[in-house]
Amino acid sequence: MTQPVDYLANETWTVGDVTITKVVESSGPFPIELLDPIVGAERVRSVKTGPSWQRPYYLSGNDEICTPVHSFLIQTPTKRIVVDTGVGDDRERDFEGFRMLKSGYLDRFGAVWDPESVDYVVSTHLHVDHCGWNTRLENARWVPTFPNARYLFIKAEYDAWKALAADPDASRLWDPTPYMMLDIERLFSESMLPIHEAGLVDWTEPDAVLTPEVRLIPTHGHTPGHVSVLVESGGQSTVMSGDLFHGACQVAHPEWHDQLDIDRPKGMLTRAGFLERFADTSTMVLFTHIGPSPAAYIKREGGSYRLEPAGA
Repeated sequence: MTQPVDYLANETWTVGDVTITKVVESSGPFPIELLDPIVGAERVRSVKTGPSWQRPYYLSGNDEICTPVHSFLIQTPTKRIVVDTGVGDDRERDFEGFRMLKSGYLDRFGAVWDPESVDYVVSTHLHVDHCGWNTRLENARWVPTFPNARYLFIKAEYDAWKALAADPDASRLWDPTPYMMLDIERLFSESMLPIHEAGLVDWTEPDAVLTPEVRLIPTHGHTPGHVSVLVESGGQSTVMSGDLFHGACQVAHPEWHDQLDIDRPKGMLTRAGFLERFADTSTMVLFTHIGPSPAAYIKREGGSYRLEPAGA
């Protein structure tokens, strides 16, 4: 399958009576070493000689990968739902790749929906690259990007990051480089607290049914309240995985923990359970950080798993 020429192009899928559109904030390609702080340099080196199915779609001949950051816009017959909101522009961030972005994201979003028309905003979890555009900078203040939406927060997730933002020793949970990527204190004050103060938060269960077509699936481990989003309509289904996987290598090796997993044993079990549940089914998976297109089917291969890009 030929990689899309425009990595920033919107993609749309139809699931029964539901449409899902990907709006990209940033993409690639990038050297595979970008995954070093996520799954570890030794594991990344082993990927280069790993399963052949990863090449050339997920790993190019130049050892480059696409690790996008994007939102999924779910249009049901009754609701407009945004899943994950990226990093956000105009932010001071410790991690250079997230610092003071000028991404054009809102323009690409506006080509699909008016931000004021959104009903729900769902974050699979509250890491820096999943809730940034909860707010935007206006007159030196962080204000809700989607002012008429209800922001659906898992309370255990929110409370965990609130506590860590106030904890000067929070870095003890992670190695220095992964911790730097989180930027917890600024993230909480800019992208979470303003939503709560604006009265736009609805505390939501991790298995909540949002509409007849859309429900959350608890997939904890990466973070305390991490969820995936399942869409079922007209006999078709797709699931947005969130950050259960940061690279195709973790599909082949679900036992490889993510260095940003707050509960690494739980994260490994959750990945394995997700793969077992959806392997060899008609459910299309929409990944967050695996590209160049996020859409793929999970297939069993020997004692492990592989990805088959949708449309291949």
